[in-house]
Amino acid sequence: MDVNSSPEKKFIADTIASRVNIEISGGKLTKNATIDDVSEAMFDIITAMRGISDLIYTSRTYEPGTFFKEVKDFFVENQFKHESKVKIKGTSSKSYTVDFEILNGGKIYLHTLSARNILGIKPKVDATVRMWVDFDSELKKVSLLNDVDFQWEEPDIYILNQVSRVKLWSKKAELIPYLREGSQSERVNA
Repeated sequence: MDVNSSPEKKFIADTIASRVNIEISGGKLTKNATIDDVSEAMFDIITAMRGISDLIYTSRTYEPGTFFKEVKDFFVENQFKHESKVKIKGTSSKSYTVDFEILNGGKIYLHTLSARNILGIKPKVDATVRMWVDFDSELKKVSLLNDVDFQWEEPDIYILNQVSRVKLWSKKAELIPYLREGSQSERVNA
């Protein structure tokens, strides 16, 4: 778990550590102490470790809205021109809301997929596939999977890859050049 992956986690981790005078630096918890105070310092470090490690539970119950916000913050941080929650009418005249329209390097539509739990993954995949199929085939479409908190099944990735470019959040660094340059027409698994 990377406590720096979101401003909220970083704030909570820093707050927990500061309550016992611990510093977080480079992913390490540290506290300066004299030889006489080593046992107390160790106890403070253990206390901070336990509190910060509990943040993993907030990660496992990852809310889709939180993932959306994290992706939006990523776009702002990397200076992508984008619109959020864009309404698009499909070829069937049904209206859909796509999470992002990226305006760098051409227009790319990006939809985030995350769920509250494992059982919520299939409905998300099904709804996204339906949406992408209903869009003009010339549109550039990206399905961004939250693979940090969920394990995605190969059939789900396969079917999404048939109708969009699949990208993984754990490899978000690879997303930057792709979105800046615009997609090529070929499809490649993430």
